[in-house]
Amino acid sequence: MNLLCVSLLVLVAVITGTLGCPSDFLGISSSCVKVVIAAGIGERPVSWKVAREGCKALGADLAVMNVSSKVEHISAHIDKVFPNEASYTFWVGGHKVNGQWKWVTDQTINLKSNLWVPNTPKKDDRISFALLVPADSLHGRRYLNENGEGGWAPGYICEI
Repeated sequence: MNLLCVSLLVLVAVITGTLGCPSDFLGISSSCVKVVIAAGIGERPVSWKVAREGCKALGADLAVMNVSSKVEHISAHIDKVFPNEASYTFWVGGHKVNGQWKWVTDQTINLKSNLWVPNTPKKDDRISFALLVPADSLHGRRYLNENGEGGWAPGYICEI
């Protein structure tokens, strides 16, 4: 098979989401993600640590949301597949380690990116974790926000 054919197959796989992802995961770019609704209306939400354990039980970890295209794709997926949960917040793989924001992959998080809710995260040493929060009407996608230790969210996003 020549390089052009291989390139076309990879392009089709990326577009169609067939990246060899498990059937309950969605192929986005070069990763597989799963949106998990952990608590319905009136049910108890989960902590970041419980969400991470849930992802690990699936052979994954909390998602790294470091590019806007990934946030946009996941936002559109949530809106389409979970319309009743559009106002939900979702744990993702960001956390503050010794005052530094890192992804669960140990990559440093860009605090100046437009992925964050304006004026966040705060520069302090308290323990915090990253959430993907509902879209605003202006931009139509979700944003990263921070929540302190002891915070809760009804959903989380896993990534392989």
